Amino acid sequence: MNTLNSCKERWAALVSAAAVLVAVALMISGCGDAPKPAAKKTDDKSKVVQTSTNEVAMEVKAEFDDDLKTSKDPFFPNSKRRVAKVASGKTVAELPRVADIRLRGVIGSPGKYIAMINDKTFAEGDKSQISVGLNQSLVIKVTTITAKTVTVFVDGEAAPRELILDAIKEARK
Repeated sequence: MNTLNSCKERWAALVSAAAVLVAVALMISGCGDAPKPAAKKTDDKSKVVQTSTNEVAMEVKAEFDDDLKTSKDPFFPNSKRRVAKVASGKTVAELPRVADIRLRGVIGSPGKYIAMINDKTFAEGDKSQISVGLNQSLVIKVTTITAKTVTVFVDGEAAPRELILDAIKEARK
């Protein structure tokens, strides 16, 4: 049994010695003065960088053609978002329509009224922005509130406006 172990040990030593010899032979053959690859520039968009004796890495800069006439979005080819927009005839921005300010309701008691103007609540002296129309808003300041009317100052106007409760306006029609 002793001879079996010594035989295995000798075999293992022989295999490891052979592996070391093969590794040394490979290192010697690869470390010689081998001809270096030519570092040439292929075009203006790329740059060749030599990192070690046997490796060449290319650094490429991306360049995109963004001409609307000759190219299109590869992910959304039918998209119209890149199409040049033609200026419309409107040169002045649409102003918010002050006529869209509506008094929806008044609650409370004399001296402590709360008014609802365009779905926003106001007490006397409150100043806030209200929406009028699509993507448009105005800043108003409420000065007085009575049971049926509200007086407001609209930013950009010199004179105050009196808003009458919607229910009263409909009854008068």
